[in-house]
Amino acid sequence: PVVVFAPSVCACLTLATLSSPILFAFSSAPVVTCLVIRLARPCCYIPCLSLLALYLAVKRLDLLRDVVPCIHRLAAMADFSLQEIILELESLQAAAKTLGIDVMRSEIRLAENIAPAMEQVKVNAQALYVPASRLANANRLLINELALAARLPTLFGFQVYVESVGLISYGPNPPQLCPSAAAH
Repeated sequence: PVVVFAPSVCACLTLATLSSPILFAFSSAPVVTCLVIRLARPCCYIPCLSLLALYLAVKRLDLLRDVVPCIHRLAAMADFSLQEIILELESLQAAAKTLGIDVMRSEIRLAENIAPAMEQVKVNAQALYVPASRLANANRLLINELALAARLPTLFGFQVYVESVGLISYGPNPPQLCPSAAAH
């Protein structure tokens, strides 16, 4: 079997082979992004663990409101070229709209984009939401240090971001999911 962690790699492999089992360890929205048809017995070639990011974005926003009750402007900093991040942000924006919170997008595609993006965020937002991605994970310490210097509360999907000086995280613990993925 082949173990992959990126949706784009999984999609390419499924087109390239139907005979080798492919284990896709994590996905924020495997059904919506068409990696699988359904979560219950997705298919014999792509076992997958969902991170449920579309649904957890709403819960994360609720937690942020508990910590920052008067929030009206939230920045979402991410690489918006990734389909799963776009879907997660749409879910967040829908929930934020019902609560009277404006969500602004702050695009980062490279590590060099983070500091300039944070300059805009600290002027225009009261808190920062960072969806999980390889770029955000690799630069989580920088993101958190800049947010801390700007006195911005931060909200993430994984505990590892809070361990890097972040404020709030809510979501599954990927290292604990790995043994479950291996069992498939």
